[in-house]
Amino acid sequence: MRGLAERGSSCTAAPCGCAQPALETGNLFTEPIGYLESCFTAKNGTPRQPSICSHSRACLKIRKSIFNNPEHSLMGLEQFSHVW
Repeated sequence: MRGLAERGSSCTAAPCGCAQPALETGNLFTEPIGYLESCFTAKNGTPRQPSICSHSRACLKIRKSIFNNPEHSLMGLEQFSHVW
């Protein structure tokens, strides 16, 4: 078990002998599912309040390498006023 931890494995053996998920060990690896394209070149200059720059628009690009049908991953999104 020590050898696995030293190598940075995301799955370690529990005292019962079963494998622990990465979340229980504190290691959580994520991959972006997409990105936004907008007129803002950096996040530091992007207004948080929509009324400050009400005419600005962005385009959400979903990575096809993550989803087979990216249009299905956005179904129901129009029901929300904000997305973070």
